[in-house]
Amino acid sequence: MIANCGGRTGVRPLFLPETKISCKILTARAVWIDKKRFQNTQQGGIQVKDRDLTRLLQKDPDEGLRAAMQVYLPLVKAVLLRILPRDPRDVEECMADTFVSLWNHAAELERQDTPLRPWLIVTARNKGIDRYHTLCRHTALSLDEELGQTIGEVAEFDRATSDAADWVGALVAAMDPPDREIFLRKYYLLQSSKEIAAALEMTEGTVNTRLSRGRERLRRQLQQKGVHCHA
Repeated sequence: MIANCGGRTGVRPLFLPETKISCKILTARAVWIDKKRFQNTQQGGIQVKDRDLTRLLQKDPDEGLRAAMQVYLPLVKAVLLRILPRDPRDVEECMADTFVSLWNHAAELERQDTPLRPWLIVTARNKGIDRYHTLCRHTALSLDEELGQTIGEVAEFDRATSDAADWVGALVAAMDPPDREIFLRKYYLLQSSKEIAAALEMTEGTVNTRLSRGRERLRRQLQQKGVHCHA
């Protein structure tokens, strides 16, 4: 049976709109990587398709969750460890909440043919940020300065109406490489500029310059649609 791990399912992710992120936003945000990479994941010599996972989650939740965690748990854990590095229990709680959320949305994800990898990245990221701010209300915590700044920038663009969130996803997906990959590594995988630079064989200064220009371009494009972002 599926349990409410951590007892926090009633807490809304801090930087999401009041309405849940739509599947089309998440699909748009995945354009930067070959869709087949998301839909066909190799794990332990067994190929598992996202559609098969979402169907299994609906038919047999326990088995579906086991299969989903076998494939995607390392990814979800890596995202959460960047935000919650101190106490493994916080990471475990958010991992559990992320996969319970996957189960709750399985039918919708199947219907929209949403790639699970980007959906899980965004869900885990927002649950980790939400948990971090909950912890801050009870004790003094600090993040790496660069990561703290990144989370603030995430808030600027995610604290908007659902339509604006749709536009942000579409605008990021429409970016030319390498800007699209830089943005998604920075704001969805929460990688540092140094890590991005190493992965893309650039200088750290080049990465930061592209991020700065990209943020300004996003703000201008959103303003043209009547949406104003506030840091």
